[in-house]
Amino acid sequence: MSLALCLIMKNESKFLEPFFSNSFADNIYVLDTGSDDDSVAIAQKYTKNIFKKEFNNNFSSLRNYLIGLVKEDWILFLDADEILLQAEWKKLRRLIDEDPEVGGYRFLRYNFFATGGWYSDMMVKVFKNNEGFKYQKKATERIEPSIIKKGFKVADAPITLNHFGYVRSFEDRNKKNNQYISIMQDQILANPEDTLAKSALAIIQRNSGDLPNATANALEGAAANPNSELAQLFLGYVYESSNKLDLAIKQYRKVLEINSGNYRALNALGVVYLSKGEYAAAREYFEHAIAVFPIGTHLNINLGLTYFFEGNYRKAIYLFKKVLAENPYFGLLDQKGILEIDNQKQFYYETINNYWGLKTYLAVCKEAIGNDEEFFFHL
Repeated sequence: MSLALCLIMKNESKFLEPFFSNSFADNIYVLDTGSDDDSVAIAQKYTKNIFKKEFNNNFSSLRNYLIGLVKEDWILFLDADEILLQAEWKKLRRLIDEDPEVGGYRFLRYNFFATGGWYSDMMVKVFKNNEGFKYQKKATERIEPSIIKKGFKVADAPITLNHFGYVRSFEDRNKKNNQYISIMQDQILANPEDTLAKSALAIIQRNSGDLPNATANALEGAAANPNSELAQLFLGYVYESSNKLDLAIKQYRKVLEINSGNYRALNALGVVYLSKGEYAAAREYFEHAIAVFPIGTHLNINLGLTYFFEGNYRKAIYLFKKVLAENPYFGLLDQKGILEIDNQKQFYYETINNYWGLKTYLAVCKEAIGNDEEFFFHL
């Protein structure tokens, strides 16, 4: 099966060389929405399929426009600041040839900060072409409903995607957040029956530090969608960010009543207990999460932190090094990211609030253990 890589961009020149040079697609399609830097010139080195269209506050319409230009069998949509490791590309090329009943695959995506912090999500990034699939919603755009409506399955792929959008400056991140809030508010006004959009808006408001509005929208979304894992989970996230830990615990357990294998709720419970210093309880949740979601590399960081804070540095090092071997981008650590003032970024993290990067914890472990060369040789 042939595979096309699709990109919608504007002023992404600093990300484009690694983005294009890392591609193993059969063809590349680019839609530029008004770049005034070197983005188009860089893209021209890698593809002739460059199109232009003004941004219209509707991400789905732009994606659907680009879909209409693609001729290959499968479409992979990536952002300029997203990277698939070469091993993941190989998995993808095998995957699209396997099951004809699957119309699209979700990837596990890690969204990294310059501090080494992260949060994860599952997103449909690759799907069959020529089946009439269309994205829906102006923001938080989704193609899954269209795939399912056409009679195909959506499956989880054992593929990890790394996203560096939050490595950008605080000003850029804040501008993008505000843009999403504005578009989502318009979307909700136009479709008031889409109550789940309130939950998505709540998370973006939380990320901007607007906890009162985030709480109100998260409560409304959860009340209107009592059986939605996502709506209940997002309310838990807002409670946790508001330091209402008992309410957060109750909410995460509600998610597990809906789906006992929800790895995000299991991890969130572990993080709450880790933050409270209850390491054995935290460890139980992290181990359960790993059992139900073994590709979740980040879960081993949190498990390792339970040993780190107990002073079991050897066990912590073993887990931290395992993470770096699976995904070296967890070693990301940039001084500018550490020094910038952004009181909201800790709200995003799927680990402890004052997380300072995996390499920092490794350095502390090594210093505590000392020059035990035999131990490090066998890691």
